[in-house]
Amino acid sequence: MKKIIFLPVLLCFILACDPESNSTGEPTIVAPVLSACEGNFILSSTFDTEKLKNCSTVMGSVSINSEYAAGMNLENLKNLTSISGDLHISGKSLLNLKGLENLKAIGGDLHLTQITNLVSMDLDNLESIGGNFIIYGSEKLSSMDLKKLKSIGGKFEYHKNVSELVFNSLNFLQSVGNISFMDNPGLKIIDGFEKLEKFNLLYVSNNPRLNEIKGFAELIEVKNVDIKKNEALTAINGFGALTLISQNIRMDLNPLLENIPAFNTLEKVGGVINLSNNYLNFQNSFTGLKVVEAEIHITNNSHPGIFHSFRELETFTGEYFTISYNSFSTFHGPDKLKKANNVAFSGGIREKLEGFDQLTDLDGRLVISHHEELQEVTAFKNLKTVGGDLQIYQNEEILSFTPLLNSLEEVRGEFHISTNAALEQFSVGEQLKFIGGPVVITSNQLLVKVGGFNGVINKVDHLFLTDNYELKEFNGFTGITSIGYIHIGQNIVLEKIKGFSALKFIETEFMLGGNRKLTSIEGFTSLEEVGNYFTIGEGEISDLRNFSNLKKIGLALRISGVKGIKTLQGMENLTSFIEIIEIKHNPLLTDISALGNIGGVKDYINVVGNERLASCSISTLCKFIAAGGSVEFQYNAEGCNSASQILENCVF
Repeated sequence: MKKIIFLPVLLCFILACDPESNSTGEPTIVAPVLSACEGNFILSSTFDTEKLKNCSTVMGSVSINSEYAAGMNLENLKNLTSISGDLHISGKSLLNLKGLENLKAIGGDLHLTQITNLVSMDLDNLESIGGNFIIYGSEKLSSMDLKKLKSIGGKFEYHKNVSELVFNSLNFLQSVGNISFMDNPGLKIIDGFEKLEKFNLLYVSNNPRLNEIKGFAELIEVKNVDIKKNEALTAINGFGALTLISQNIRMDLNPLLENIPAFNTLEKVGGVINLSNNYLNFQNSFTGLKVVEAEIHITNNSHPGIFHSFRELETFTGEYFTISYNSFSTFHGPDKLKKANNVAFSGGIREKLEGFDQLTDLDGRLVISHHEELQEVTAFKNLKTVGGDLQIYQNEEILSFTPLLNSLEEVRGEFHISTNAALEQFSVGEQLKFIGGPVVITSNQLLVKVGGFNGVINKVDHLFLTDNYELKEFNGFTGITSIGYIHIGQNIVLEKIKGFSALKFIETEFMLGGNRKLTSIEGFTSLEEVGNYFTIGEGEISDLRNFSNLKKIGLALRISGVKGIKTLQGMENLTSFIEIIEIKHNPLLTDISALGNIGGVKDYINVVGNERLASCSISTLCKFIAAGGSVEFQYNAEGCNSASQILENCVF
């Protein structure tokens, strides 16, 4: 016999309705009773989802793992509107999130991880996520519908997703902590975020096919921007309302990144600007930027054009402004900047360094170095004060930096000009009144003439003028009265030294050596005291008459290898006690009687290799020998080859 089930009864069984008929004779459908379900739920199959069939709220967390559940669907979750804890979704079975379309709020994190076959993510009623929102490891995800999502309490992270999702979602998002796009092989465009006005961090890293970043139309402020290692990224657009990056902006290792109009509305950066290893065109970038409160580093950017950015920059309080090893043809610095700390240009400018016309004060250093093609520096023409070192060195083609030298009034650190292979001459204007550190002019291969420094009146630390192989004349420092030490050496064609006419005191050492053609010393007429060593060696000097006011040498007098000198005339007023006297290898020297007024010798006397010197019996030497002092006399002319020869002619 066949079992017959009446249709109304069957329908009631399916719909869970009251089988009794209503007044119309039709069965009454009773809606399921929904409730808040407490606890944490792990759903690994469609069967498991039955647990939440009548739940509108989960007071806990939900984990959905479809890894081993073929054909798993989430239809039984269609009544779910909120989860107080986390929602974790993973596995390869899910193709979509149908069943979660009524979900409005997640109190904790939303994680979608290793969702291998998920094609679409339709959470079109979701309004808030209390924690982090992370999408990780998708392979086929091609669309997202999150049109009502307004808040993410933590971060949004899109990480290691292979699929070619054109990300243009989250257009109603109003609050989020950080936004990150990392290691996504399929990501081509970042777009959307049209209502977001403020958040903490935009981090975009190692997305090999990413071509463009845009969107963020109403964004006013972000704390940090970090965009790096995106091999195909060419442009950053959008950001039409952005005025403040309150901390740092970094763009690094984006080799094709050329255009960044997104930052032209930016007015202030509260931290560091670091733009390195990109292809950035700086001709019209950061056109509205007025304030930078930390450092600026622009390094290894390969675009060959003109740098003319930061044109409105007025306030820069960071420690360093560095431009290093870029490929700019011309660098035109900020036009409105009046004050800065340390500014350094190292390598990469091919033609001219211009601008900084309003800059009058640097609290720290100014460095121009390691440029292979830079020829002309017309920048800094109104710079008056350098609070640290002024260093111009290792520039292969530089010919002139005259405007800078004609404006400087004070250099509180080192004045350093070295290893500029094409530099032929320079002169420092009389407006320069103070140099706080040493003056170093060395290894400029074609430098012929140096002059100036005549306005400097303070005690200079020292002058180091060496290894300028074409230098013929030095003339300057007529205003200083004291200096730490002077070392002028290995300038093999140097003929004249002029200046130093007011110099009275050299604190430690006066040393001339290796200046083979030096014939004339026309300065030093006021010099009275050298604290330690007075040394003249290897040159063509014929006399020492300009040192006629020298009264005291603290440690040693050394005259060695001077081919032109015949007498020591000029040393007559040297009356102090002295530790050491060395007179060696002066082929024309015949007379050392000018040393006869020295008060006494304390350590030793060495007179060797002066082949024409026959008379050494002067009172200074006689007294020292008679007292048993340590002496060496040899290879001189007869009469000056031993202590006994000298004593024979001494008059006591």
